[in-house]
Amino acid sequence: MTITMSGVHESVEKACWAPWLQFSVAEMEAYARAFPEGQITCVDENDRPVAALTTVRVEWDGDPASLGTWDGIAGRVPVTGTPARADGNAIGLLSAAVHPDHQGEGLADRLLDGILAVGVEAGVDVLFSPFRPSGFGRYKDRTGSVDFVDYCAQRTAGGLPLDPWLRILHRRGMRSLKVVEGAMVVAVTLDELDHHRRTWRRESWRRLTDPAALDLLQRRHAALGVVDPGEVWECGETGWWLVDHRRGRAEYVEPNLWGCIPVSPGAHDRLLPPA
Repeated sequence: MTITMSGVHESVEKACWAPWLQFSVAEMEAYARAFPEGQITCVDENDRPVAALTTVRVEWDGDPASLGTWDGIAGRVPVTGTPARADGNAIGLLSAAVHPDHQGEGLADRLLDGILAVGVEAGVDVLFSPFRPSGFGRYKDRTGSVDFVDYCAQRTAGGLPLDPWLRILHRRGMRSLKVVEGAMVVAVTLDELDHHRRTWRRESWRRLTDPAALDLLQRRHAALGVVDPGEVWECGETGWWLVDHRRGRAEYVEPNLWGCIPVSPGAHDRLLPPA
C-alpha cells in the first residue's frame, strides 16, 4: 500500500481543517522529504487515510524562552528553506488530525504511539509543540469566554485538563511550558475573508461584541503587531479574525500552548529547567 500526501490531503486535511489552516500538498510533500518517518498516517479497512500527524525534526536548547510561534517552527518553510535538522534532538509536532467520522476511536493515541516510537528509534529527547487545544472553539461558543490562558488551566473533577487534546497529552507526560498568544497568524484580504464567511460553516461565524472580551483580546494582542481591529469575528475555531477596514485586510490570530513530552528517559530533567 502506498500512501501519498495528496491522498492524505484529500481525505484528512480537507475534512479536518478550515481552508485557511490547511497545509498545501506541496508543503506536506516537503515535510515528508525532510523527515519521512515523522509523517504518521492511520488508514481504515479500505486503506483510506483517516488520521495524520505532521512533524519536523529540529534542535532545541531546552529553554522555554526560546520557543516562538507555530509559524516559526512550521515556518510554512520546508518549500523555501526549512529549520529542520536531520540530527536534531527534538521532534516538533505541527499537526494532528483525525477525520470527524473516526473521532473517538483512539486514533489520536495511535498517532502519538507512532511518532514516539519514531523518536525512540531516532534517539531524540522530546516531542514538543505549540499545541492547539481542540475544545476551545466550542468552549467559547458555550460560555462566551475568550480567556485562553484560563481555559488551558481548567481541570476536570479528576484533576485532568478540561480540554480533550490536552488531556491526551497530559497522560503522555506533557509538561506545559508557556502560552503564545499569536502562535499562528494568517493574513487575508477582506474579499477573502468574506469568501470564508460565505463558504465555511456559516453557522459558526459571529461578531464579538462583549466589551470585556474585546478589551481582553486587545490587551493580549497589542504586542503582536497584528492589525488594529475594527471588528473581531468568531468562526468556531481556536483563534479569532481581527478585521481592519481602514487597511482593507484581516488576520486570523490563534493562541497555542507550548508543551513538551519526554521521549528518552529523564529527558525533562536533562533538558528543561526545574518545574
